[in-house]
Amino acid sequence: MPTLEEITVRLQKAVSEQPAPRTVTIDLKGEGFLHIEGSTVSNANAPADCTVTVSMDDLVAMTKGELD
Repeated sequence: MPTLEEITVRLQKAVSEQPAPRTVTIDLKGEGFLHIEGSTVSNANAPADCTVTVSMDDLVAMTKGELD
């Protein structure tokens, strides 16, 4: 399973090509945070337009197309 740091780097690459129009925080249920603001990704638990709570296992499964 990828680490939080690896996911952050991959996500940063994706948003640098297509900046997000709104802020999003992904709460990984005690395993960290991913905060997306424009073309920047951090691991801050920052206020956002939308907060999604998902386990790290489910997030990885979704990115692999194994979970809807």
